[in-house]
Amino acid sequence: MNNPKPQVFAVVPCTNDDPYLVSCISHLTTFVDDYYVHYDPKGRLLQHEGNWRTGLLETAVSHFKPISGIDWILVNDSDEFLGQRTPFKLQDELGWAVADATYKHHATALLFAREELWELDPPYARVDKAWGNQKNLRMFRYVEGMPLNTRDVPLACGSIPVAAEAHALDVSQRIKVTHAGYAAPDDRKMRFERYIGKPGHGPAHIESILDSAPTLVPAVIEAKIERWGK
Repeated sequence: MNNPKPQVFAVVPCTNDDPYLVSCISHLTTFVDDYYVHYDPKGRLLQHEGNWRTGLLETAVSHFKPISGIDWILVNDSDEFLGQRTPFKLQDELGWAVADATYKHHATALLFAREELWELDPPYARVDKAWGNQKNLRMFRYVEGMPLNTRDVPLACGSIPVAAEAHALDVSQRIKVTHAGYAAPDDRKMRFERYIGKPGHGPAHIESILDSAPTLVPAVIEAKIERWGK
């Protein structure tokens, strides 16, 4: 008997003024089965990110009603874009990774490569200091009754439930997350002011946001990324 095909649902955490949301949703619809945008109109993410992300995961599960043990949830912030690092199409590569994780490795999460976009047109990614060779847990397999709590910290709580982190399949050679949140000077200034002096981020790392001559390399991006409204 053939195994059922896992579905992939995306939950999109978003502040109301995110300039990349339109591009993010346009890209997501090419490879996920459904998506849900979770807005943060009152700035609760900045008050306590752990609590806010736990609440959005609980809301997302209620919205999607995923099949226990089969379906997967991708946590894709509104300034992030999934891409493949192979010659294959992203939809196929993600499908193979999910099937491998579900039926071959019995994994509970997927670990992606992460790159920080520093220039948008043309696209360049930052690779010096702590900005290169990053990896992130961004997808988890839903199991009915699993606790959906992220880490109980004000910042840098992670994106998926702590309960799903233990058994991750590393697909960072195949799939990457491109983060566009630092791709404009105004974005970098805003994030520097948001994070400096806050727990969860090392001071040297945050101070490096404003480096005058960071090391950049060309970025290969499948998604069409436009910064809307700013």
